[in-house]
Amino acid sequence: MKAEDNLVDTWLKESVKREMLFRVGAWSTFTFLVFYISFKDPSFALKNYAFPFIHKELDKLNFVWAFLLYPVLLAFFFKDIKHSKPSKWGGNTFLSNAGMIVKKLTGELLLWVSGISVSLFLVFLTTLPALLISESNTRPRDYVLSLYSIFCIGLLTLISLKTYYRLRIDKPFIFNWVTSHTKIKIIYAMMFIASLALLK
Repeated sequence: MKAEDNLVDTWLKESVKREMLFRVGAWSTFTFLVFYISFKDPSFALKNYAFPFIHKELDKLNFVWAFLLYPVLLAFFFKDIKHSKPSKWGGNTFLSNAGMIVKKLTGELLLWVSGISVSLFLVFLTTLPALLISESNTRPRDYVLSLYSIFCIGLLTLISLKTYYRLRIDKPFIFNWVTSHTKIKIIYAMMFIASLALLK
């Protein structure tokens, strides 16, 4: 059955940036809503809320990023290769359809990772400073580590969102600089090999 058409979906589909801003806004709203509901509980303790949440979400990100690099590289390979040889990799061919499935699944994974990263960044940003200020034995080193943690998760969030954006836009990744079909294959093969070496 066909999905319902509405003005919101049509408006969001006009721009990838618009879609991403909407999603970030929704993720942020849900994160603050859950925090507010938890805060209203009489037994609420900020440390007991923040630390289990942070550990649980970091475990998810560590698990996903251990293998997400490979479908991301494969999805971008399909984006570039169809421009270098559209007769085989473009149109309605089997390889083109396979590439679309890979790109769609990779995009969904990136959205899931981005949603977790946005929520994690907001929890880091709002709870860590409050926890440090409330502790009487906080050292300057703790503030530095806190800022470093916020920076790292913020950077991971930006990378996830930027990767999703580059995957979704109707534009090749490296084809504008490398137009040779063979060279594109070689470059992606080298990136796959490098990623395997990095993850060992």
